[in-house]
Amino acid sequence: TGAAIPRDAIPAKEGFLVLNVQTIFAIREAILGVTPVAGKYITVADLASGKAKAVRVEMGASVADIASREIPGKGPVFVGGGLMQSYRSGDGDVIGRDTNFIARGESTYFKESPQCSRCGRCAAVCPAGLDVHTIAELVDEGKLDEARWLGADRCLSCGSCSVVCLAGRNLSFRVAQARNR
Repeated sequence: TGAAIPRDAIPAKEGFLVLNVQTIFAIREAILGVTPVAGKYITVADLASGKAKAVRVEMGASVADIASREIPGKGPVFVGGGLMQSYRSGDGDVIGRDTNFIARGESTYFKESPQCSRCGRCAAVCPAGLDVHTIAELVDEGKLDEARWLGADRCLSCGSCSVVCLAGRNLSFRVAQARNR
């Protein structure tokens, strides 16, 4: 589009939707009633260079094989779903329904602060409208059932809450714990 969006802006509030390639194909299939594309599209990224691309992969394909072919080099490989829903890939990992990306490179270290200023930024950016802070607080207290009752199952796993948290808390992980209860 050629439009510049400020780094601290939320694209949707600037009039832009940011969707991954697989979501766009799902919308296409639903609206046009066309045959689904074989396999699925995921993002494959080189964390050292900051470069990424969309790659079509088959369900059940080896994560290690895709990483070797698409992002050769050294360093650990990460695989996962939403922004803060990733893990270091191990032997035998395959592309599944929840796989949205593969990345190679060193992981970023987040030091969580136990201090929460209750600023509300996490809830303000949540596209599902969740009370993220309260859900995370209940999860920290071991009250997963109560947290789930606050709508954690509506979480989209986008990770926006974790990205904006001034305390650096992995809120998305906490909400996922309640959602998966």
